[in-house]
Amino acid sequence: MGHPSEAQQEEEVVRVVAEDDERLKMLGYTPVLRRAWSGFSTLCIVLSSMSVLTSIIASFDVALVYGGPAVAVWGWVGVSACVFCVALSMAELSSAYPTSAGMLYWCFRLVEPRWAHFTSWMAGWLNVVAQVSGNSAQCALQADLTITLVSMVAAYQGRPAPTFSPGETYGIFAAWVLAASVANSLGDTINIKLNQLGGMLNVWGAVALMVIIPAVATRHQPAGYVFGHFERAQAAAEGITNPIYIAALGLLLPAWAYTGLDSAQYMAEETFAATHAQPRAILLGAASMFALGLALVVSLLFSMPSLAAVVDEGSVSGGYALAQILYDVFAARTGSPLGGILLFAALPFAGVFLCSMSSMTYTARICFAYGRDRLLPFGGWWGAFNYRTRTPQNAVWGVTALSLSLGLPMLGSSVAFESLLSLSTTALFLLYAGPATLRITVGRRRFRPGAFSLGRWAYACGAAATAWWAFSLVVFSLPTVLPVSAGSFNYAPLTLVGTLGLAAAWYALPCIGGAARYAGPAFDVAAFEDALAHGASGEAAEAAAAAAGAATLCGGGGGGDDKQKGAGAGPARVALVASA
Repeated sequence: MGHPSEAQQEEEVVRVVAEDDERLKMLGYTPVLRRAWSGFSTLCIVLSSMSVLTSIIASFDVALVYGGPAVAVWGWVGVSACVFCVALSMAELSSAYPTSAGMLYWCFRLVEPRWAHFTSWMAGWLNVVAQVSGNSAQCALQADLTITLVSMVAAYQGRPAPTFSPGETYGIFAAWVLAASVANSLGDTINIKLNQLGGMLNVWGAVALMVIIPAVATRHQPAGYVFGHFERAQAAAEGITNPIYIAALGLLLPAWAYTGLDSAQYMAEETFAATHAQPRAILLGAASMFALGLALVVSLLFSMPSLAAVVDEGSVSGGYALAQILYDVFAARTGSPLGGILLFAALPFAGVFLCSMSSMTYTARICFAYGRDRLLPFGGWWGAFNYRTRTPQNAVWGVTALSLSLGLPMLGSSVAFESLLSLSTTALFLLYAGPATLRITVGRRRFRPGAFSLGRWAYACGAAATAWWAFSLVVFSLPTVLPVSAGSFNYAPLTLVGTLGLAAAWYALPCIGGAARYAGPAFDVAAFEDALAHGASGEAAEAAAAAAGAATLCGGGGGGDDKQKGAGAGPARVALVASA
């Protein structure tokens, strides 16, 4: 048989888009976004959001200080195995519920009907705070790396490193936030291409670094050191001597690396063949992070001149180990660090910006979906769709304003700012594992799998995901310096509990609280369960529940108001799939 004709290909696109849209309607939402994201594009936003280059530049020094090479290598292997169980559970849920509401919707569908609105409200607000905090963290990292790059150039030129006031640092931070926002305002075609660039830069940039750095290095560490040396001295300088404690803190490197794994699910309403593309992107993204990250870590360890030198905060790189290794190996080989500075700017530095841009892309989709569900105040504004750019443009600039606001504490207190940023990782791991736990407990009978199903393995993966979250919550809550002071206290658990407490209090407020105003997805969970109890198939039960939810919404129930306003308006939505 020959290749299908252009007419046949277009007919197949129309058919698949129609199936995607029908599936979305059965979940309770009217399709409005253009399905221009191919499976390849969705994979690229996962690769760019997790960003192996960003992860290594941001936290490689953490593993070196707390445990050294042995923890960096074997911790990466162990944590990756645990996170892959999380990824499997996430892939199954994203295939069953392909909507940009993501975890909010998963919780809504998996818990008992009487708890659906409260649980999804809590998950939604925790996700908004975590994702916006993550955006601020990435742009703050970009600002810090900008200062590091300036310092490296100054050292190369023989000049003293310039100093930056808190106001100047905030200005750099704000410039990078705005740059990511502008990149997300250029229309969906350009945005897709930029996310593809981000994904490929992380893949081929990591490959380039793991080849170039060992080739340029004039000396290499022995294999026994790379795979077996456990570093205690650096942690002892921070007051921590217990080897188990040290190793646990070293696991923060691979744990941080997998934040962003959930990015694919938020693009579900713009993805072609979403029930297949979403799980594939999540699983391939996790596998790629494991392989690329491990190879790059091993490469850097073999090429590292001195552990103490590359983590020294008084060095030209300010303690960013990857930047210092690039600086040192080129200086040793060529007599000048210029090659290392240029390579740092071309790959890790650029990778961090594209990571921030991708994070802004999917966080805007989260806020668009949550505005549509009336979780966010002024939900109609957040849930608006711009037909010129074919993106949720209001949500992009709303996230920009929130990110800039979260950066304001850096003007007065670095501790306050770091407390906000620490919330991101702890909250995200709760959100990653929480739905997996619900899937195998209270939601096991009401869950209906999509195209990707774990079958009986769902219980093993869900149990592993739950155990990993419990362990990681403890690790992320540990202080990294002893004795503890106001400056070294780990505020992550307090910010997490505070966020949950505020969200619960807001839900309970009379008249203006979530119980009174939050609509939730237009899906009647009670009608769904009733239909199943009367022998209806999963699809028929979902259709009945979506119809009942829409009827309730139109009648003014659920605390919402015209939730699907604007949905279905405007020009025809059948899209040509972005080329992969």
